[in-house]
Amino acid sequence: MTTQYPERPLLPAPPPPGAILILACGNDLRGDDALGARFVAEIERQKQTLPPAWRDAIVTHWQLQWGPETALLLANRHTVCFVDAYAPNGIEASPHGAERAAAPPFVVTRLEPPDGTLAPLLASVGTHQVSPIALLAAARLLGLALPASLWQIAIRGEHFTLGAPLSALASRALAETLTWFWPWLVGEIPICTNGTITLN
Repeated sequence: MTTQYPERPLLPAPPPPGAILILACGNDLRGDDALGARFVAEIERQKQTLPPAWRDAIVTHWQLQWGPETALLLANRHTVCFVDAYAPNGIEASPHGAERAAAPPFVVTRLEPPDGTLAPLLASVGTHQVSPIALLAAARLLGLALPASLWQIAIRGEHFTLGAPLSALASRALAETLTWFWPWLVGEIPICTNGTITLN
């Protein structure tokens, strides 16, 4: 089924080509861990309705896991959104647990570039599963100018079993995230200043 999103009003002047990077990760064979891949696919589909200059401004990239080489993708960007699935309390939600009802469909956090010594962050960089902050540290070590606007978008999932389909809860969370994302991206919703947006 194709999800319909509200029609967008006239857009402001677009940023330069490639200025916005949407960088997602997740295993599309493990149920709701596919949320990052699904988000990117929907962005690519939706951006075809945008004017050409806006289409050129938005670049998407999806990987099973972020690796240290992913840091190279941060070069010459203005805005980067790291997108991944999350489970309440870091585990699959129990069918009757209180966290199931309380957890928001998505959480958006503004990231601050690392300052000071990078050694503790770089120590966590392996060949797989590199965190956004560790990617920023790797980019700084490579001498790349870090993007001015850095965000982490966590979309709620509940089932991450190998071979499972996307759950109904994750599908709703994905739709809510996309409905919020487009107005926020073009400045219709003010960028938060306190670090985190949590929408229930």
